Amino acid sequence: MLLEQHDSPGGLATSWQRGDYTFETCLHWLTGVDPKGRLNSRWREVLDIDGLHLVFPEEFARVETEQGECLRIYANVDRLEAELLTKAPEDASEIRHLTSAIRRLAGFPMPDPSEKWPRRGLALLRLLPYLPMLRQWSRVSIQDYGKGFSNPLLRCFFGGDDITQLSMIALLFSLSWMNDCDAAYVVGGGQAIIRAIRQRFEQLGGQLRLGAKVEKILVKQDLTAGVQVVGGEIIAADWVISASDVHATIYQLLDGKYIDRTIENMFRNLKTFPSYLQVSLGVAAPLSE
Repeated sequence: MLLEQHDSPGGLATSWQRGDYTFETCLHWLTGVDPKGRLNSRWREVLDIDGLHLVFPEEFARVETEQGECLRIYANVDRLEAELLTKAPEDASEIRHLTSAIRRLAGFPMPDPSEKWPRRGLALLRLLPYLPMLRQWSRVSIQDYGKGFSNPLLRCFFGGDDITQLSMIALLFSLSWMNDCDAAYVVGGGQAIIRAIRQRFEQLGGQLRLGAKVEKILVKQDLTAGVQVVGGEIIAADWVISASDVHATIYQLLDGKYIDRTIENMFRNLKTFPSYLQVSLGVAAPLSE
């Protein structure tokens, strides 16, 4: 049974309809769409991925200035490299370093968390050649990396978005997946995926209850025994998986009774990700001027 406090499933994977407009920002792309990729088989367990309408955009992003300058960040790494070298020849050395890293991540042996030993050990061994690269790129933020470029358009791309505090390795993986055609936009956004997951869930006999807010996780002898929803109803369960905010899960649903040093350090020392606000405007008028 799946309990959802909202009147529609999906949580953060949501969107809003206003007339003929759909406003959404939760889904930028779906990773694992390549049938040959390891993640693809996981998607097939939870939804009919072949029933999704996938779009593979030519451009990952575009930077335009008021002066009419334009820098295209292509999904294809060869086109990306050519574009960057043309627009920013003064940064040729670092551009080649960047695109080389994107190519290197092609076919990266992403570990499968469900694998058991000894296969898990073999999977970890396959990661060893990548460790120096992963260590190097994970230690620098997107914004800080961009400061090393001379070209203002490149500096703007790496420093002009809300995700610039993320590690560079996140951007490299994203560009590598797109280059491999393993990441695509799903027409309909996050709700299209949620509808497909809901359909598979209910086909398999799952029950979905909307408007059911859990206020407490029930525990007996340090084992979860079920949940209590607002209104007092108790629902017994062998397993409880909380897909809500981790702080709310630990300190509210579990009454703060299962806190160890790792959890304390996580909330005390980890940097808080900045709040994100999006204002979407649907303009029913020509925007050429």
